[in-house]
Amino acid sequence: MLPLHRWFSKDTHLSPKAGYPLGFEIPEINSSDPQRDRVARRWVFGSVGLTMVGLVSFLGIEMRRPALTHYRADDHSQSAHTFAPEREKHCRASLRYYRTGDRLTEIHFADIPEIINTQRIENTFLFNPCTEAPPQAQIGKQDGTSLIRLLEQIALDVERERSREPERRVVVTLTLDHAEVVGDQPRLDEAGIEQFLTAIATIIGNNQGAIAIIGPGGELQGQLRRLLYNVPQVEICGFAAIEMCVNESFSTVR
Repeated sequence: MLPLHRWFSKDTHLSPKAGYPLGFEIPEINSSDPQRDRVARRWVFGSVGLTMVGLVSFLGIEMRRPALTHYRADDHSQSAHTFAPEREKHCRASLRYYRTGDRLTEIHFADIPEIINTQRIENTFLFNPCTEAPPQAQIGKQDGTSLIRLLEQIALDVERERSREPERRVVVTLTLDHAEVVGDQPRLDEAGIEQFLTAIATIIGNNQGAIAIIGPGGELQGQLRRLLYNVPQVEICGFAAIEMCVNESFSTVR
């Protein structure tokens, strides 16, 4: 085969020809060598054909990806008030993984969890929910941050969703500063651990879910790692690894 630079001589002229789909312009080739023209035309049409095949294949793969629900939860307790940049980074790290047909449920939590917004994603190019909504009136009326209540709320929601769509896939990513337990909030003691693990199992289902717990350090991080060491669908990481943690969770489910 002739090298590409030899297919076109100095007297070869390319002119655009309109009317082709998807913005492609097929050049009109005129030269003094008909054989060279034929080779050039094959190369041009071959390139366009390969581009079309690649585009169709990409769209086919995207359409076959299963839709999922993303629960994005953020700690809005008093101790976490300085972590607004981390909450925004958590939101932005999730944007690249959304597909048309996915659903997003946004939750703020402190002593109790509260669902802020639920929406179906129709256009991933225009979708940007990363503006900070104010905490709801009921959040933070009491001291403390209850991780167990949050996970139980999400588990109830997932059960309801899977009663309609048994194969529905779920990603939960949450930011957490500390889990200060106050009053009647469930603790990570024997009874609380059972509640905690039951909620985790409900969310994960039959390999249909993944969870990322982002932010805890020190003793809390160690306790969570010990409790979940044999649950590969759960990632526990610090704020410095937000993007990696979110990526692992979406990759596990998608």
